Amino acid sequence: MLFTHGRAAPASMSVLALVLAVLGGSAIAHMLQSWYATIFQAEVHDWKATARRIEWLAGVFGYIALQIVVVRTIRAPGGQLGAAGAQFVLALAFWWWSLHCLLAGQIPWRRLFVAGLATAGCCTALAFYIAYVASTSIVANDAKYGPIGVVMTLITAEIGRVSLSNWAPPSGPTAAHAHYTHPDR
Repeated sequence: MLFTHGRAAPASMSVLALVLAVLGGSAIAHMLQSWYATIFQAEVHDWKATARRIEWLAGVFGYIALQIVVVRTIRAPGGQLGAAGAQFVLALAFWWWSLHCLLAGQIPWRRLFVAGLATAGCCTALAFYIAYVASTSIVANDAKYGPIGVVMTLITAEIGRVSLSNWAPPSGPTAAHAHYTHPDR
């Protein structure tokens, strides 16, 4: 069985999960910072780069907590559409801030808006895909193939997220400023 239900997880598993989340988040922060610096032709070095990655990682945990609060608070009075709209606005704010944070404030907020909007839009589209398309696929693949079917569906969705993440940030500077060139060219 892929997921087992128990009353409480052992403390060692919780600590391991937290350590893995922080290490994985650090790697993602480093990757995003490198991409953003290349795309926006900025340089963030040494302790400042590390400090900004730590700040961003704390922001990610705050963003996740806010997502939970938004869903629980707005879903009842505003319905699905209200909650989705609030989540999009929160995603836009988060991704816009992410660019500014990881680039150490070197690029003006206004120039980063289109990239933040594109990233938030792609993440929102992926969330709709997972909620309305992949969820039935997860259930069907679990029944048909067992846990490996669920894992394969989730990996497919994750590949889609990474593909969208690769596309979204370059669209911002490209749309706002025509001087963007790919680093391999």
